[in-house]
Amino acid sequence: MSACRWSKQVEKWFDGELGVETAQAVSSHIDECKTCAAALASLRRLREVSWETPEIGDGQFNAFMEGIREGLAPRRRGRGRFWAAASVSAAALIAAVSAFVVISDEPKKVGATVVESCTTELEGATVNTYKDEDGDTTIAVTMSKDDIW
Repeated sequence: MSACRWSKQVEKWFDGELGVETAQAVSSHIDECKTCAAALASLRRLREVSWETPEIGDGQFNAFMEGIREGLAPRRRGRGRFWAAASVSAAALIAAVSAFVVISDEPKKVGATVVESCTTELEGATVNTYKDEDGDTTIAVTMSKDDIW
């Protein structure tokens, strides 16, 4: 059911809050508008409902009042803020360390290990060593295609 622009006026008419001329205009509108007629019927059904207020016995009164006090008391801060702050701090620390690593001096070259000898236990494999003009040693292990699994 879509709302009608007269819906607020219908509510005021139902509660007797309108003047005579406006009340007559709303009454005429309700006769013509199905939406407002349905809204009026709904308001009448609500008024007919018997609203029962539960009674609080002497045995329940203390618990009832405690519930009210809990609802009025300011909530204690939980650990959620601590963990949020810890997470932000950890993220900031990671970002700072990453920035330091990126911005810091160039990485130092790793010194090569001096090769004194090399051997292999693979059957049919040969080991060759090559030394370039900078003094770097390259070790190459070769074997025939048929010997590879």
